Amino acid sequence: TSRAVVYEEADLQLQDPDTAIALELGGVVVQHTKYNIVNQRPVYLDFCKMDPKKGGNVKVGVGTCIFSTCGRYIASKCENLNTVAWIWDLETLRLAALVVHKNGIKQLKWDPGQPRLAMVTGGAALYFWTPVGCVIGRIPPVARGNMSGITDLCWNQKSRVLLLNNKESAVICRLKQNEGSKDGEEGSDDLDLEPTKEFSDTSSSTT
Repeated sequence: TSRAVVYEEADLQLQDPDTAIALELGGVVVQHTKYNIVNQRPVYLDFCKMDPKKGGNVKVGVGTCIFSTCGRYIASKCENLNTVAWIWDLETLRLAALVVHKNGIKQLKWDPGQPRLAMVTGGAALYFWTPVGCVIGRIPPVARGNMSGITDLCWNQKSRVLLLNNKESAVICRLKQNEGSKDGEEGSDDLDLEPTKEFSDTSSSTT
């Protein structure tokens, strides 16, 4: 991992006035997170050691391994370290990035139009990795408590819309294009999805 970029999810400080008022009134505040780049080496990862004597369906090793649409990258997930997404660059034959989350990754899928990986961990956040960096966005219906955490996702073929769902409900999330960009231009989506009060960079509707 000496040359790989390591992103680690960390809590954001809840210091804004709206949060303080909500807490004083007994409201529920969802803890938002952000990615920090870890520069310290070596990087220590907490692999779970499975006990074969316990029996049952014990999952170990690489359980997910998927190519990006462009064919340059592979995203993989280890079953006994399911909080981490491993991004491999086939052009350099090296590990390009490690994306470390606070909770286990439920689903990860590549954008069909560009090398952009979307991930969910069963909460109110939507995670993205691209070759230029990582971002985290908030899913408004989950954050407001209108639906449970997201456990699955699916891209549409034009890579502008994501279907996010769990066993009970679903939400459609549309990624907005940068102003002034032409329709269909690769890499034109706005990736500035850091959590805001209204999740201004995406729009969503529940079904």
